[in-house]
Amino acid sequence: MKYIPLLISILLFTACNSSTEQNQSEERPNVKVAEMNTENYTLIHTVYFWYKEDLSEENIEIFKKAVKKLGTVPSIGKFHNGPPAPTEARGVVDNSYDMALNVFFKDVAAQKAYQVDPIHLAFVEQCEIFWEKVIVYDNMIR
Repeated sequence: MKYIPLLISILLFTACNSSTEQNQSEERPNVKVAEMNTENYTLIHTVYFWYKEDLSEENIEIFKKAVKKLGTVPSIGKFHNGPPAPTEARGVVDNSYDMALNVFFKDVAAQKAYQVDPIHLAFVEQCEIFWEKVIVYDNMIR
């Protein structure tokens, strides 16, 4: 008799988890890492830039061209850049930035090589006058 509340709790927990898993799988497909073609990469370097408030359109274009040139650094595996996506406003989404980079590296050594590459160093030297703020997130792909 004293185990009945415990059994009821276990049954409720199991039912809730099964329902949650079913709803999540209906909302988005289960994508495996291998299907995302990331098997050759282990590190993602994500950079967010906020332009200076008074940055001219001409300087924004200079910045965009310099960003594209970053993608030619030899140690980079994959390179993507762009503005915030026009997704719905939600409390957990920060789309206050102006430009983001997603840079894929095969390992930490490749990311270190990128940091000292002349193309990257020239980008920082040429473009740091254009941004108010920059934040970098590096994460490992597991």
